Amino acid sequence: MSGLALLSGWAADQVLGDPRRWHPVAGFGRLALALERTLYAPSRARGALYAGALVALAALGAEAATRVLPRRLVLAACTWAALGGRSLAREADAVAADVRSGDLGAARKGLPALVGRDPDALEALMVAFSKTSLGDPAPPRFAQLVFGTHPTMAERVAMAHAWSARRERTP
Repeated sequence: MSGLALLSGWAADQVLGDPRRWHPVAGFGRLALALERTLYAPSRARGALYAGALVALAALGAEAATRVLPRRLVLAACTWAALGGRSLAREADAVAADVRSGDLGAARKGLPALVGRDPDALEALMVAFSKTSLGDPAPPRFAQLVFGTHPTMAERVAMAHAWSARRERTP
């Protein structure tokens, strides 16, 4: 039953793609932004309250929908709304074509459709993350295995040597 509903949601995504207007994820994003202004604060408790409220709203909305529609249909609709594969593939192909043609400016303008963020802000965020993850020269092995954190200093040196050797061999 669930498998068929999930497959139906995927098929709907492949056939229909995303609506140009009134996309359910965009609506949820607007709701999350409004709720953020009310509930969120930079503390663990307020962040948990905010995240919990969003999860509860999504779950209650889906449950309310099952009161008037068959569960399979609601699961298929939620799957369709969440995937966005057809639209993402179209946008990725356009960005890739721009990169292949050497038009990096156009590729950069197309990135927000894929990552939902301003490319400059995303780049700044990635730089900040890289600086943060390079701050600990030897994270605990447990943390590396469980959380997939950054490599140790020795592993970074080994990767740098391998990268350097590969660049020297590549024409």
